[in-house]
Amino acid sequence: MNPWRVEYHPKVFDDFQRNVADKDRDFLVETIEKRLAVDPDKAGKPLGGNLSGYRRLRVSKYRVVYRVKRQVVTIFVLVVDRREDVYEEALKRLGID
Repeated sequence: MNPWRVEYHPKVFDDFQRNVADKDRDFLVETIEKRLAVDPDKAGKPLGGNLSGYRRLRVSKYRVVYRVKRQVVTIFVLVVDRREDVYEEALKRLGID
């Protein structure tokens, strides 16, 4: 059993439908679950600025923006999208324009 539990923002499921090619979906979910649930700090890199406290995981042409919630041993995935759109969408979901 993995020590970390992965939770998804409700809109992440829309991200998979709208932004991720059908052939990439299973691989992307599997990679998120495997890499983040084992060692979330080692898997991704920290983000700065308005996304300080969040990290990013690169999976092929996609980026996963997530936060490590240590007090509840949970990884919260905020957004999954292509690199060119992911950070703007993350800020929208956080209410930061």
